[in-house]
Amino acid sequence: MEGNEVIGTPKHPDWLQMVRVKEGEVPHMIAYVSTRLSHYRPAMHCDIMDHRDILVLSLFSGGEVLNLMNIYSDNQHTAIKHLAAQVHSLPPFIYMAGDFTCISTTWDDYEHGESSTAISLQDTASQIGLEWA
Repeated sequence: MEGNEVIGTPKHPDWLQMVRVKEGEVPHMIAYVSTRLSHYRPAMHCDIMDHRDILVLSLFSGGEVLNLMNIYSDNQHTAIKHLAAQVHSLPPFIYMAGDFTCISTTWDDYEHGESSTAISLQDTASQIGLEWA
């Protein structure tokens, strides 16, 4: 084997890295934001959602706040359950993506059913202003 082992995340001068670092926890989420979006003042918002498996990123444009969310859901659906429990305190979002780790015919063409977790996630998404696209 040649070279050094890779430790940490890839870095590039054209991309800002945003990651929630909390002592005693290993982060599961990172956002790479193009430096071309710097004039939108990208900010990670742990005050909106403070969970190691949920990353909220906000962009600011002409007095408007654009909230985006990324989720990593483990096999216990910890992040989806947490999100559902906090949904009434969340602002509107324009985008949500992630590794949801739950069965749904909406995003899995080969599945033939809906898990209760997928139904909960879709309901939560609807409550924060999102539509499936």
